[in-house]
Amino acid sequence: MSDQGFDFQPPPRHRARRFEPPPWEREAFERFSQQEAERQAAIAEAQRQESDVDGAEASEPGPSTPAGPEAASAPADTVTEAPRAKLDEKQVAEMMVELKADEPPALPHAWLVSAASGAVVVLIGLIVAVWGTAALARGRTGAIAAAAGAVLLLFGIGFSAVGGWMVFKALRQRGVL
Repeated sequence: MSDQGFDFQPPPRHRARRFEPPPWEREAFERFSQQEAERQAAIAEAQRQESDVDGAEASEPGPSTPAGPEAASAPADTVTEAPRAKLDEKQVAEMMVELKADEPPALPHAWLVSAASGAVVVLIGLIVAVWGTAALARGRTGAIAAAAGAVLLLFGIGFSAVGGWMVFKALRQRGVL
């Protein structure tokens, strides 16, 4: 058997293309990259100054550098992250309740659609159940017709139960029940 036509080698990899913003957003991207470069330069400068100050403090401890609690309250010229406050579960739950109160309801009339479709399913179930009962009520039908009538009756009852459950859940969600 010849292996012509079968190439089991993976295809050569292409270098990923560099992202280029659309022409109408090019100015915003350039402005953002300039701000980002300035921010990175400021951070690097602050770190360099901090390391210079730390090196000077290590080599010459003097009276000009505060020690103890005064050092913590001294204003810093560097860009640092503020310590994050720890929240307990009660505070988080209260915040979530406030946020939920501020949100508008997502689908205010969804319960109406659910209740209407449940009512339609109940109606279909009742029609199928009546049809099955009528098939069973005929005395002269055979065994197959009686079995089909029983199946229709069971399906009708099932449809009615599912539709009733849909209406019940819709009204309960709305707060009626």
